[in-house]
Amino acid sequence: RGLDLHVWDYNDQWTPTNGSYDGVYVQTRAAEGLDKHFDDTYSQELTGYFVPEVTAEYRFFCKGDDYCEFALSLDEHVDNLTAVSFAYFYTPSYYRADTQRSAPISLVAGRR
Repeated sequence: RGLDLHVWDYNDQWTPTNGSYDGVYVQTRAAEGLDKHFDDTYSQELTGYFVPEVTAEYRFFCKGDDYCEFALSLDEHVDNLTAVSFAYFYTPSYYRADTQRSAPISLVAGRR
């Protein structure tokens, strides 16, 4: 468990956490706490596994500045990733468009 954070500017790529980021990722700026200042010229990607503790239906939300997408695979294979929520515009809210909220997705406890 845990997330891997990748941040890019127009010329370089940084991987500041090397898979060790653990916990909830909430940040107003991708570069906050890093040595590099990006302003609006960056992209970021968080990758990891979601392992539900309870078998249930889950919904996934996304919001972002200019573009965001939440992709999910129902098994461990990256080739099976499918965008389940997305916004191709700036939105500070999870509720601007229906596409920002996934349909309910059935997940099994302990399975990644």
